Amino acid sequence: MALLKLVTVIITIFTRETNHFKLRDYIKNCIATGSIADLFKDPKILAAFYAAGTFAYNALKGAIDVWELDQTEDNLKIVKDKMALAVIWLRGYASQVQVIANDPANCTTREEAATNIALSFLKAQKLTKTKKGNPDSPAFSASITNGVINIKITNGPAYKPTTINFIAVPVPPVTVPATPLPVVTLDRANGQVSVASKVGIKTVTKSVSGKGQSAKIANMNYSPSYNLYSYAMNGNKQISDLSAPILVTIIDPETV
Repeated sequence: MALLKLVTVIITIFTRETNHFKLRDYIKNCIATGSIADLFKDPKILAAFYAAGTFAYNALKGAIDVWELDQTEDNLKIVKDKMALAVIWLRGYASQVQVIANDPANCTTREEAATNIALSFLKAQKLTKTKKGNPDSPAFSASITNGVINIKITNGPAYKPTTINFIAVPVPPVTVPATPLPVVTLDRANGQVSVASKVGIKTVTKSVSGKGQSAKIANMNYSPSYNLYSYAMNGNKQISDLSAPILVTIIDPETV
């Protein structure tokens, strides 16, 4: 029988914790939960080790109590020292829990190993990546000043695709007969954008992280106006529809 890939404990939950109240409560919960869990109680993890954890917890709690009564810089430094002591114990606890939870005698699947870790109050790594699906098309407003297109994404803070792409397409000058507007199409199957125009134009593209709520496209003072299109991606395969164009016009004609 092949060995299962190790399911790890996420230690950054406590190693990066800067709030002393949260760390105090976290170590307390680990001790209270692990010391009575069949999989992690003595002798699997020794009572003496839990006693050391209780000592670290009491030291941190006592330092916090003193600091709350007298919030001096020195008392805060003592709190931070005791936080470090708690983290040392938690690292040792996480190491033992990880070994026990992944022991073939205690699990037959990675999911079971993750369940075992949860019995200790610690948190296991995520086992599978969840596909986000095709994102919604970006909604945005835009304006141009001094050759810079300023874009504000208006889908809301929950809108976080992997990437948002913008395409700035110049509007052809007025002619007789009229020159048709360039046609912009998005091939979602291949993630490709095509711009077809009856006249020579210079299009500009810009990609930004989907976590942002704004974007800028610089050096855009060579055309009086642009149609701005956008689409979003989750990875390389999950692609939104192309947005409707937003017209932006240069505010200061002297920059043209």
